[in-house]
This record gives sequence, structure tokens and C-alpha cells, in this order.
Amino acid sequence: MSDRLYLATTNGLFGARLENGTWKETGKLLEGRHVTSVVADDGLILTGTKNGIFRSVDKGKVWSEVDDNTETGDVRWLSSTPDRAS
Repeated sequence: MSDRLYLATTNGLFGARLENGTWKETGKLLEGRHVTSVVADDGLILTGTKNGIFRSVDKGKVWSEVDDNTETGDVRWLSSTPDRAS
């Protein structure tokens, strides 16, 4: 079971961490962005938004837009696999 929780909202990403059996808010991430989906694993967070995909490799401290040379636009779903590239 993970000790982190991320919720996609129309105004960014909401983060929480499990501490002593209670969920504690860790903050809002990507404020101002309409986040439609999120996948998180071991510090890596990928978010689908109305304006493409964003990535953080440090639990949401720094974000970069994923530029895969495609017209991503409105990303509604993301999936994760155990063998992901960092």
C-alpha cells in the first residue's frame, strides 16, 4: 500500500501523505491546470491535463511538460506498468 495519494482536479493536483494512520495534506500541485488523470510510482508522477502530459520525478517539486512531438492536447487517461523508464 502506498503512503501517498494524488487527486486530479479542475484546478491542479491535490496531494496527501499517510502519517500514523491519518491522511495529511501535502499541498496543491500544478495549480491552474485542469488535471484529468494521474499515475504515481516511487517519486515519479505523470499527469494528463487538458493541455498535454506533465511529469515530475521528485514527488511533485519540479514539473516539466512531456514533449513527445505529438499533438497530445486533452489527455484523459494514463496507465502505468512495473517496467517504466525513468
